[in-house]
Amino acid sequence: MRKHNATFQGRAKLALRDSKRAAAKYGVFDDLTLDDVLYTFRIAEGCCNYCGEYFGDDLQLEHIFSLSTGGHNTLANITTACAACNLKKRDEAIMTHIQTNPFDIELLNALIDRIAYRMGVDRGEVAELLELQQRDCRERKYKGKGVS
Repeated sequence: MRKHNATFQGRAKLALRDSKRAAAKYGVFDDLTLDDVLYTFRIAEGCCNYCGEYFGDDLQLEHIFSLSTGGHNTLANITTACAACNLKKRDEAIMTHIQTNPFDIELLNALIDRIAYRMGVDRGEVAELLELQQRDCRERKYKGKGVS
C-alpha cells in the first residue's frame, strides 16, 4: 500500500491541511478547498511558477501574498513552486523577489493573469496590489531599524 503523501491527492490534502493551519495561526481569511489545491497543481503541469523548471510531482503549494504578511488562503493567492524557489521567496513580496532573483517575464505575466482571473479583476488592479504588498513588506522590514 502506498503512503498517503505518495499520491497526488494525498500530497494535495497535506498541502491544504498545512495551509489551513498557517491561515489559522495568522488569522487570515481562508476559503481554500481541496478542489482549489488540486486545480492549482494540475494547471502547473509539474512546473514551478517562479523559475519555470519542471519538477513533476515535487512541487509545493505557494502563497503569492504570504499568509504571515496578511495574504489570504484562497484560490486567487496560491500557485506552485519548487522547494528552492519557495524557500528563497519565503514571506518576501513577489515584486521584491523577482527583482532580486532570476525570473522569466512570461512567467510573471502568466501569474498576474491567473491572479486577475481568479479575483475577477483586471491586470492593473493586480499590479497595484503587488506594488502595495511590496511597499508593506519594505515598511515592515525597516520598521524596527529606524529607517523610512
